[in-house]
Amino acid sequence: MLERAELRITPEEYLAMEEPADRKSEYYDGRMYLMSGGTDTHSGIAANIIMLLGPQLWSTGCRVRGSDLRVKVEVTGLYTYPDVGVVCGPGHYEDAMRTTLLNPVALFEVLSDSTEAYDRGTRFEHYRQIPALREYVLVSTQRRAVEVFSRTSEEGTWTSRLYCVPEATVELASVSATLPLEGLYRDVLLPAHAPLRPPTFTDNE
Repeated sequence: MLERAELRITPEEYLAMEEPADRKSEYYDGRMYLMSGGTDTHSGIAANIIMLLGPQLWSTGCRVRGSDLRVKVEVTGLYTYPDVGVVCGPGHYEDAMRTTLLNPVALFEVLSDSTEAYDRGTRFEHYRQIPALREYVLVSTQRRAVEVFSRTSEEGTWTSRLYCVPEATVELASVSATLPLEGLYRDVLLPAHAPLRPPTFTDNE
């Protein structure tokens, strides 16, 4: 869960404190929010995304990046750390050290009980304000299920697709890549009796 610090600070102060910090924090509207540590399942899924996606992007001009690379939503001022991101063509960064990316094409979040509502709601509201972003991917840690939200117009219309059958292959049109569901969950331990809850769609929001 994101834990809010009560001290109000500037973006410059946040970046100065974030550089030497042992744990990552988000920043929005003058406040820092400490990000919780991940689990083996969470880490395993994120690693599988990178391993499956990386080779497909070689020689395409696109590059996959992990959760150490910070992303800023310029319109809203949110600084955050997606689990996985993809940038295509020249990367645009806020700083000369290239620590804060401004133009991801695709972003992935591996869901957890404590952050799922945030990932689906507020975080997605921010991400939709990134002009370069074309796809937002949510990967469940409760069952084998992936939702892909795709931008279908410059006016901000988004559609969603759910992949949850064992033989499914996730299609990422933004980077012309595919991710087999089986591969995403390889060597990952999921709950033995995870409830099959219906997905929450946020089309056209």
